[in-house]
Amino acid sequence: PDLGTAGGNANLGSLRLTSVAKLGDTDGVATTLTFAAENSVLDFRAAADSATSMPMQGQLTQSVMRRWTAAGIAQANIGWRDDAYLTTGVRVERNEALGSLSTVSVLPMLGAAVLHDVGSVTVKLRSAYGRGIRPATTPIRQTAWFEPHREMQLFNLAPEEQSGIEAGVDMFFGKTFGLQVTRFDQLASGLIQRV
Repeated sequence: PDLGTAGGNANLGSLRLTSVAKLGDTDGVATTLTFAAENSVLDFRAAADSATSMPMQGQLTQSVMRRWTAAGIAQANIGWRDDAYLTTGVRVERNEALGSLSTVSVLPMLGAAVLHDVGSVTVKLRSAYGRGIRPATTPIRQTAWFEPHREMQLFNLAPEEQSGIEAGVDMFFGKTFGLQVTRFDQLASGLIQRV
């Protein structure tokens, strides 16, 4: 509600190391294995004259919020003769902003696709399942991550979560035109919203 009086700046730093191995050949079964590790930090400082800054010993002090996230990722992409694909993977993430009850999250993913040429039209059927999370972004929840005197205070609230499946069909007419239709069946839970 106080967007007109809020201000500040943020810096995001990320480091990601990835290793990819390709096995097999495109005439038969080809597999690509991907392993990655990443670490990121988000540092937000509210402006000294914003509504989140409070006096301390007669002076204004900046509010500081810092979020650390570390994750490991493993993914396998398996293709059969450029006609069928299977993708599976998992992301294990540690996020300090989520509180002590939900610091580590396991986020799986599974997908499949089949391609077939009908004359000059390529038809692709696909489906996937996945799970994702995020910290709630309402103003009251954000105040749980920091307070103006720079003492970290985390509430033990689970993150917002979304999981479910999607299915769709893609049609490619040569190399100039394509049509995609996707149906989502997702469940969002643990939402913290303003009412």
